[in-house]
Amino acid sequence: MNRPIIFALALLLFALPSYAAAPNWGTCSAGNEVVTNISIGGPLCFDLDPTNASTDSVMLRVDKCDNIDIVYEGNMAADTAVPNTSVQIMSCVSSSVSANTCKPIDNLTLTGADGSFEIMGAAAAWIYVKETTDPDDQTPRVLVKCN
Repeated sequence: MNRPIIFALALLLFALPSYAAAPNWGTCSAGNEVVTNISIGGPLCFDLDPTNASTDSVMLRVDKCDNIDIVYEGNMAADTAVPNTSVQIMSCVSSSVSANTCKPIDNLTLTGADGSFEIMGAAAAWIYVKETTDPDDQTPRVLVKCN
């Protein structure tokens, strides 16, 4: 085998696990696909991974929306665990995550601690979900609808 092919295969092997493990936005019924844009219509969901602490979502472009509705459910699992995971919905002025370009929408932290969901609305260009506490064996979900 020649060296360029071996090098390309090695890169592919090292790149696939990190890409596959990245938390993604997806249709709320089909799970987490690779979706990075939303437009007016049906919602997209991001499910936090209960087995992996500090799993922020990938960036979601929402600039085609006049505004967005965000619903947070602290535990989608069919159990009686009291939700204790909290997240912040970060609004960014560029497509890269940094402390200088991203701030929490309305400085709110969504907790779902009461076992029900929380709703917020906003206008933004790019957003992502920042996990502020470990999901602790629960399955929190953030739903974004473009209006």
